Amino acid sequence: MISGKSISLDNADRLWGMAAVVAAQFFFTTQDMMIKWLSGEYALHQIVLIRAVVGTLLILLVFLPLEGGISALRTQRLGMHLIIGIHSKIIILAHFPFGGTQASP
Repeated sequence: MISGKSISLDNADRLWGMAAVVAAQFFFTTQDMMIKWLSGEYALHQIVLIRAVVGTLLILLVFLPLEGGISALRTQRLGMHLIIGIHSKIIILAHFPFGGTQASP
């Protein structure tokens, strides 16, 4: 029960939920397998870049039109997003001051 109300799910909702879990596990496993397969030939930063590009294209070309187009990306908290973005870059630079080119101990 959530806030005094019971949630009832019919069998179709449960099946969709189970299918989503199975699909997510399939895609995560496939991605992990592909990264391990490619890591012998490509540098890690190249693999991460390609993964980010493919994910971004998938979001922009498939999911964004389903969510109402470009207006779904607009935010009411632009200042907060900028603060979080700048803060994360400062943290990255503080932990990896030379772009990750230092040899690990």
